[in-house]
Formats: sequence, structure tokens, C-alpha cells
Amino acid sequence: MGGIFQMANVSSVLSLSSVQQQGSIGALQRMIQNLSLSVGTYIAALLMTLRHDVVVASV
Repeated sequence: MGGIFQMANVSSVLSLSSVQQQGSIGALQRMIQNLSLSVGTYIAALLMTLRHDVVVASV
């Protein structure tokens, strides 16, 4: 979940921001990560459903 270099990426992004902005930037980064994971899961489920419909229709 999140890839191999997640912590290094988070650290590098947060090091470029001010202390006052780090909470918001960290929350935004985590929100984007969670949204990406959800969209990926949705697309995988959609593809499996479509594939199942094609297999069932051909039988």
C-alpha cells in the first residue's frame, strides 16, 4: 500500500514546506493516496465484473 518509497516521498515533500503548512500538506497527501487506492479498487472491481459478464454471456 503506497509503494516502496512512500516515506521518503512524504519526507521530501514535507521538508519543502513551512512548519505551519506541514499538517495540511500531510493531510492532503494522505487524502490523495486514499482516493487513489479507492479509485484503483473500483476500476479493478469494474473490470472483473465486465469480464464476468462477457464470460457468462458467451456460455
